Amino acid sequence: MAELPKTDIEMHKRFMREAIKASRASNCIRPDRIVGTVAVYGGKVLIATNNGTCPRVAPCSERGGRCIRHKLGVAVGTQPGLSWCLCGEQRLVAIAARNGISIKDSIIYCTHRPCIVCTKLLAECGVKEIFYETEYPDEMAKQYAEEIGLAVTLLRP
Repeated sequence: MAELPKTDIEMHKRFMREAIKASRASNCIRPDRIVGTVAVYGGKVLIATNNGTCPRVAPCSERGGRCIRHKLGVAVGTQPGLSWCLCGEQRLVAIAARNGISIKDSIIYCTHRPCIVCTKLLAECGVKEIFYETEYPDEMAKQYAEEIGLAVTLLRP
């Protein structure tokens, strides 16, 4: 991986801080899975969101206070659709669509590396690049991004 110029690193870190800030509004009850996601185009934030339930869906905190994935013994990095929550990336795409905002050619900043479902979704939307801060154990997502030439870059704090 080529080193980014210092000015680019500072810009990327600034947008990653926006993703971290967005993550604070998540209603996910698992501290290790609180996710923030930001779409940036032309140096401006288009959308900032987080993972969590849809407005009409009760979060796990109201469903006995335990994550359904924990209840069912689902391993991290497997069965990505098995959750009451939407991933931050899925919410970002839904909000963009609902508001008529194109994220084509945007740069995405995620607190966690996107899973395979979100990697495919963001690729289909035409995002230019993805930066993330925390690993997520999904080898298929890594392979998929590599095969299609989608740059997914760890941004060290």
